[in-house]
Amino acid sequence: MNERDNYWTRVAARSLSRRRVLILAGSSAAAAALAACGGDDDSGGTSGGGNTPGAGNTPGSGGTSNAPAPAWGAMPAGKPGGKATIAYSLDVGTLDPHTPGSGGDSYYLNTLFNALVSLDQLKVSPAVGLAEKWEIADPTTINFTLKKGIKFHDGTPFNAEAVKVNINRILDPALKATWASQLSAIDRVEAVDESTAKFVLKRPDAALLFALSSTYGAGMISPTALNKFGKDIKSNPVGTGAFTLDRWVPGSQVVVKKNPNYWEKDSKGNVLPYLDEVTISPIPDATVRYANLQTGDATMGVIDSKDVSAAEKNSDLVVIKGVPGAAVPAVLHYNFAIGPMDNANLRKAIAWSIDPSVIAKNVYFDLAVPADGAMTTPGSWAFSPVKDRPRYDVAKAKEFLKAGGKPDGFDMEVIAYTSPTISQQTEIYQEMWKKVGINVKVTTQEVSAAVTSFFGPGTQTFPLMSTSWGGTSVEPSTTPTIAWGKEAFYNPAKKPISPELDDLLAKARQTYDDAERKSMYEKIDSIVVADQCVFVPLLYAQPRYVFRKNVGNTEAAYYGGGFLRLQNYYLK
Repeated sequence: MNERDNYWTRVAARSLSRRRVLILAGSSAAAAALAACGGDDDSGGTSGGGNTPGAGNTPGSGGTSNAPAPAWGAMPAGKPGGKATIAYSLDVGTLDPHTPGSGGDSYYLNTLFNALVSLDQLKVSPAVGLAEKWEIADPTTINFTLKKGIKFHDGTPFNAEAVKVNINRILDPALKATWASQLSAIDRVEAVDESTAKFVLKRPDAALLFALSSTYGAGMISPTALNKFGKDIKSNPVGTGAFTLDRWVPGSQVVVKKNPNYWEKDSKGNVLPYLDEVTISPIPDATVRYANLQTGDATMGVIDSKDVSAAEKNSDLVVIKGVPGAAVPAVLHYNFAIGPMDNANLRKAIAWSIDPSVIAKNVYFDLAVPADGAMTTPGSWAFSPVKDRPRYDVAKAKEFLKAGGKPDGFDMEVIAYTSPTISQQTEIYQEMWKKVGINVKVTTQEVSAAVTSFFGPGTQTFPLMSTSWGGTSVEPSTTPTIAWGKEAFYNPAKKPISPELDDLLAKARQTYDDAERKSMYEKIDSIVVADQCVFVPLLYAQPRYVFRKNVGNTEAAYYGGGFLRLQNYYLK
């Protein structure tokens, strides 16, 4: 497969035609969003693309399914009780929802925390968030009415003051919160009364509700726990989520238990979650993960592409396909402040010398396709191919080497995180780079360490990271806001990519007309991927999530980002 499957765009168009971005008009608002990890993640290992949903068997009978999930409140009622184990690819770096670094933290955080608002079938909805409703009083004032009676795991009431404490913490420059740039439009939060939080904005923000919907960056923490634990909150998480932390053994497992006081209910009014206990086990070895799913030692999990075909044929397993085109399993992420990647022509030489179709075939077994756009992926209403973006062309790569003053090539270091697929594709990159005279030494670190090495202040020594982006969003501002602004968490250089980009990023978030926003993001994507070449996706894919056939409500994985809706699953 050498071209993006246009089916992905058709799916996105059908799913999103009835709703677009947040419109601040009167008192109504609508937003569309995908539950994205927002970080470097190995979920590309579960990826595939180009397959029509519905091909395969019914969930629960073995085989594959891509049946879209019903709204969370309409999910079939399940059976309470039982324990489940998730065989996952990445370890957790922190259980503080305001400072995650790796997208791999998402599954762990989502068990313990809720966000102020949440997502239901790709749209921001009050049904499953901590806010009962919200009113757009004017373009810079949003009044949130909070659900009553919700308590944090330690018994602290969830109220407007708690919302204020959490937002203030995220916006505190000293914390260097992952989501600070996403919420930078907020001037202040006022606790009007126990159940009313007034958000006063510095400027209009078309993506703010989406940004507030993520536990990865904006999960609500108990103010009592923040005062008690301080910096140690990262290993003492206290949220309002469906599960509470039982124990965390770094490198081995995170065990969570049912929150008996959880506020969310199923379609028949039964209290969620169904499961009594969930263990998330980070298992880097894909063969071991798949073996655990086959034997039943794991109840659900992620697998690498090499195992997808076998899993789809296994009558004991159900393979659920996620939103088409949502995963980006191969990304070149440059630190353009470190030589030799401080030279745009040499960055382009790196990108133009890689043939992504080889990676798609040999690493992802043709379950991924070469990217023809940027990080506004085919799952977004704003997707457009990027003209003149890097494509495989050795002659062109050599032209860029000459223009960059290195006609005979150069030596450099690259960092990658510990993952069989990332290691394999990086080795293929090395061979391709050698053909044009670029000799690369690769350093591999565990994902959280690699994120710190590449993005952390005072630790940056690598000019390029070979990575993945575990999930993208139908809201086109997400990746640009956290990765491309001059102060963005995932901008390793911490300086403007180009003179006009930051202004363009700001204007795109303050504009509510769909056509205007799309046009702006087309310009943004072109600057980042084609012109400056600082963040280049190589492949798009469709996530896949694997369950034992005795797991119910597996359809939740389609819209729920795999295991982000653990409260909906049950054992038959």
